[in-house]
Amino acid sequence: MPVTLKQRFDPAWEGTPPHISKEDYKIFKRARPRLFKDAVNVYYDVGLGEASEIKEEIGTNYKKMWEALIQKRIDVLVETKEYWNIIELRTRASSTAVGRLLQYLNLWWKDPPDQKPVKLILVTDSPDPDLEGLVQMANIELIVV
Repeated sequence: MPVTLKQRFDPAWEGTPPHISKEDYKIFKRARPRLFKDAVNVYYDVGLGEASEIKEEIGTNYKKMWEALIQKRIDVLVETKEYWNIIELRTRASSTAVGRLLQYLNLWWKDPPDQKPVKLILVTDSPDPDLEGLVQMANIELIVV
């Protein structure tokens, strides 16, 4: 299944992004100037990968809703002229956030919108003490706000 970009947002837009928790929104606001420095386009709640098979008894009328609920979602996707930034927002980040970013990257390359390089960014307010070595090993930028 291709990357589902949905609505494009101008980087100057300052509204509340769709499907973002209150906790994550707080750290997003603090990191926003750094995240959007070279932004051309911004997308929120970006769908990736296949949804699990819908049960026959549910019916095809609910297929799109089922896919929307089950599909993996990138919190924030920033496009620059040269690359894409896949951004995970996570309060009290641990290794699970790294796993999520790596899964997003794997799904991204199955059907990317273009061939620009991709950067992975984890934004948190309080990283697990062992997270720094893991993000370095996985080539993920860690932003603590």
